[in-house]
Amino acid sequence: HSTARATACLLAHVVSDAGLQEQLRAEPELIAVAVEETIRLHTPLRWFARTAREDAQVGDTTVRAGQRVMLLYAGANRDPAHFAEPEAFRLDRPKSNDHLAFGWGIHRCVGMPLAQLEIRVAVEELLARADRVSPDGEISWTSSTEPRHIPVRLG
Repeated sequence: HSTARATACLLAHVVSDAGLQEQLRAEPELIAVAVEETIRLHTPLRWFARTAREDAQVGDTTVRAGQRVMLLYAGANRDPAHFAEPEAFRLDRPKSNDHLAFGWGIHRCVGMPLAQLEIRVAVEELLARADRVSPDGEISWTSSTEPRHIPVRLG
């Protein structure tokens, strides 16, 4: 489900932004960057819970051993201390893949490379099928910020 959600979010960007679509057609190597920016901005797995194994200090908060903590990946991926203009979709973002959308370290999702490939190929195939992909109505979104329906016109 998370790969489908991320794919839909990127397709919504591509369909809604003719300039982005033109740029990706002219520079297809940027599709991989667009994938990373999408999963940063629209983090498919927004949070995860963990149990602290030992006491830890996180900023001004002490987390005690045995306490449950919620890792809000979506919030971290929009941290203005780490990402300039965190709410913007930017293909020129330095370290575009420096996000937590797939976790981090030993907890990084083993399916990450496959998900990135599937999302990239979906955009490549869409762009290969038509010279222009344009909206054919309003994109409807779920309450959890993922596209439910993306009406398009292929030209």
